[in-house]
Parts: sequence; C-alpha cells; structure tokens
Amino acid sequence: MRLEENSTKTSKVAGFTLVELMVVLVLIAIMSAVMILEMKGTYEDSLLRSVGRNFTSAISLAYSRSVTLNQVHRLRIDPEENTYYVESEVSSTGVSGVAPERRDFPGSKGEFSPRVSVNIRFTEQATEELPNTETSNSGSKFAQDSADDPGGWTIRFFPDGTAESKEVVLEDAEGFRIALRINPITARVRIVDLDRK
Repeated sequence: MRLEENSTKTSKVAGFTLVELMVVLVLIAIMSAVMILEMKGTYEDSLLRSVGRNFTSAISLAYSRSVTLNQVHRLRIDPEENTYYVESEVSSTGVSGVAPERRDFPGSKGEFSPRVSVNIRFTEQATEELPNTETSNSGSKFAQDSADDPGGWTIRFFPDGTAESKEVVLEDAEGFRIALRINPITARVRIVDLDRK
C-alpha cells in the first residue's frame, strides 16, 4: 500500500505543463530570430573585410614582385568573373603587354564573392603628390593607357616602388563600403571605412 502512494506522489511532481513548455519554446524562437538578424550584419561585414584582406594581399604581392624582379606588375580585376590576377607587364620596342606565363606563381590568381561589388578609381593624389617622373615609353607612368586598360580595372606597380594612384572600393549588399587606398609613392595600402550608401 505504501509503495503505491509513493509512486503517485513522484509522478505528479516531476512534470511540466503544456503551457510552460509552449512559453519556453516561444521565448527560444524570439531569441533565435533576434540573434539571426544580428549575425546577418556580422556575416556581411566579415565577408566585405575578407575580400578587402585578399585584395590587400594581392596588392602587396604585385608590389613586392615588381620591386624584386625589376619589372612592372599589375593587379587586374575581372568583375564579371569575380576574379583578380597579378600579372607582369613586358615591354619590347615601346609596346607594353601582359605576359600570361608570368601568372604561375603562388597567389597570382584569386576569387572574390559575387556579393561584393568592386570599383577602381583614380584618387586626387595622382596630380597633387607625385613628382614628374616618366617611364622610357614617352609619357607619365601614372597616366592610364586606354588601349591596354579600357575598363580601368588594373593597378600598376613599378620597379622603383611606386604605384598608380588608385583606390579599390568594395561594397556589400547592405551598402557598407570600404576603400583600399594605394599610396602612389610607397605603394602601401590604407583601408578606409566609407559612408554607407
């Protein structure tokens, strides 16, 4: 008789009601929804900064190869294929071109997310800060050759440690933007947060 009384007491104490379980599930759903919304912005921001780091590495590679090999190198971006290349430029008898066989070194090619849009533009430093230096191919080495670079999707790095005065602007789907500004005198990159569009 006592055994039956103990088993009924424990079964009444050990359970949760259906209402209590529903309240807990609703609270978990609300907290999950808030966390997912917060993490979406974090993911977009990390994606944008990751693409920025990859471009910074490619810029450093182009700079170091141009100085080390005493040859003009360039970073070329293909926005349609979401790829970028570090290439060496060859010039013979005043004609400049690209040596595709010089893309076989590590880090010479990379891809970036199609969720990040890329734009390259000249900066104001090109006319204000640079000395009047010219290459052997008549004309300033900072002038853009429209025949060789019709879309403006390249940045050139020169053997004397200088570069074209350009910046790479990266924008994510949320409108957040960063700029990779290349110092034309030192060819170093400075990452700048831009206003949201």
